[in-house]
Amino acid sequence: MSDTIDVVREQWAKEFPDLDTRALGITHRITALATRINRDADAVFAQLGITSTTFDLLAALYAAGPPYQLSPTQLNKGRVPSALTARLDLAEEAGLLARSRSENDRRGVTVTLSDRGLRVVRAGQGALLAVERYLNDALSPLEREAIPALLTKLLKSRTEHSSTAEEPSSNEALISSWLRAFPNQDPWLVHFLGAIPLLSGRVERESTIVVGALGLTPNAFGLLCALRRSGAPYRLSPSELYDVVVLSPAGVAGHLYKMERAGLVERSNDPEDKRFNRAALTARGQKVVNDTIGDFVLRHEWLLKSLSENEREALTALLRRLLASVERRRDELADGH
Repeated sequence: MSDTIDVVREQWAKEFPDLDTRALGITHRITALATRINRDADAVFAQLGITSTTFDLLAALYAAGPPYQLSPTQLNKGRVPSALTARLDLAEEAGLLARSRSENDRRGVTVTLSDRGLRVVRAGQGALLAVERYLNDALSPLEREAIPALLTKLLKSRTEHSSTAEEPSSNEALISSWLRAFPNQDPWLVHFLGAIPLLSGRVERESTIVVGALGLTPNAFGLLCALRRSGAPYRLSPSELYDVVVLSPAGVAGHLYKMERAGLVERSNDPEDKRFNRAALTARGQKVVNDTIGDFVLRHEWLLKSLSENEREALTALLRRLLASVERRRDELADGH
C-alpha cells in the first residue's frame, strides 16, 4: 500500500540521489493527515457555529479540567499563542467563555469555559470522532494499539534547542481529557485525533525556522520543492500543485503570486491549452531549494531524534496505511461513492 508521500520521496530520489528523505516521510505524513483531519473538522465545527481556532481555545480550557480555567499567560503556552485577545473576545461574545479578575491577583485575568462552551467542545470532538471512525478499518487491532505510544513519545520529546511553545504537560492533559470524555470510543482514535494536530503544529514551527529567514512559509517552500523535484523544466499546472501541497486553489494562487513578485517562480500560458497557466521555477527559485533542502531535512530529522530506527520504521508504516486510507476515501467521495 502506497500513498502520495511515497511518490514525493521517489521524486526527491531522482533529483537528489544522496538526500535521505526518510524523516520527511514521517513528518510530511503527519502534516498531510492533520490537513485532512482539519478539513473534516472545519465542516463539523461550522455546524456548531464555531471555527477551528475557537475550538482550539475551548479545547485548551477543557484540558485544564474542572473548573476549566486558565490565565491568558497559560493559554499562550498551549495551543493558542496567536491573536489571543481577539479570539477571547469572539468566544466571550458567543457565550462560550467568560473572563474575570483573578482571585489571587486582582490585576490578572482568569478565563473560564462556560456551560455552553463545555457542551460545544464536547459535541465538536464527538462529531469529529464519528466522522473519522472509518480509520479503524485501516489498521489491525495490534497496529491500533501501537500507534498511540509512538505518537506520545514524539510529543514528549524536548531538547534545549526546541523552539516549540507548547508545554508537554498541556499536550498530555488535552489528550487525557478527550480519553476521559469519550470512554466508549476507540482509545487509539481519540488519542490519534488529539496528537496529530499537535505534532503537525510542531512540524510547521520547526520548518519555519529554516525557511522563515528566506521570507517563506512552510507551504510556500513546499510549492517550490514540488516544482524542483518534478524535474526539468520544473514546471507544473495549478491542479498538479493542489494535490501535492494539499492547499486550496486560492492558497496556491496566493503563494504563487507572492513568489512570482519575489522572482522565485514565473507563470506562463500552458503551451497545450492557452486558457491555463503553469508555474515554473526561476533560476533563483532553483537555487533557494538547492541551498535549503539539506538544512530542511536535517531539521525534520532532528524532530524525530527521540525515536529509534525500528520505531521510525514502524511509525512510517502505520502513517502510510492511515494516509492511504484517507486518500482512498477522498477519491471515493469525489467519485460520489
